[in-house]
Amino acid sequence: MDLVEDFDIEKVQTEGSNVVLKSKEIVSVDPDSADQAVNNIHEACEPHFEDGSHNLLIHLGVNAGICEINLEKQAKNVKNFCIPDSQGNIYRDQKIDEDCDLRDLLHCKIDIDSICTNLKESDHSCSHSKDAGEYLCNYIYYCSLKKFNECENVNSIFIHVPQFSSLEKSKQLDCIYDFIKNWINQR
Repeated sequence: MDLVEDFDIEKVQTEGSNVVLKSKEIVSVDPDSADQAVNNIHEACEPHFEDGSHNLLIHLGVNAGICEINLEKQAKNVKNFCIPDSQGNIYRDQKIDEDCDLRDLLHCKIDIDSICTNLKESDHSCSHSKDAGEYLCNYIYYCSLKKFNECENVNSIFIHVPQFSSLEKSKQLDCIYDFIKNWINQR
């Protein structure tokens, strides 16, 4: 995903902030790779859980059916992969977390509505969404929320982006940079 490779942390530095990029990785489209990525993120952030720093985990995924950026507000406890993942597996109505109800929802701790309003006022093409799908995007988001929602200084967000033919890469990057700046301002 070019968006991840082109991400420049210097674009979100603001006066008085110390923004550090701890990890950036492109994940294969299968649950095992997603689990490993969430664990890698946890290991990278763990030393900072108690140091007073604020940690933002951004997961990105392409949704060919949208024309604007979607800031996902929640994830559900369901694996329902109608098409095979990169390992050839198809999952139907299976729980991600066996200890929770199939339609259990986990919610993002970030004030998505406020940030989305600010982004729209800055002419970004974005909206909030309550449906991260039922494929790998929802899977990794649910796992990330489950692992990090109890950590006071860690926020996790999933951002669905359209294909570059619907919204050019530079506009997507600018929106993500401004999302991060808005998140910093909420701290």
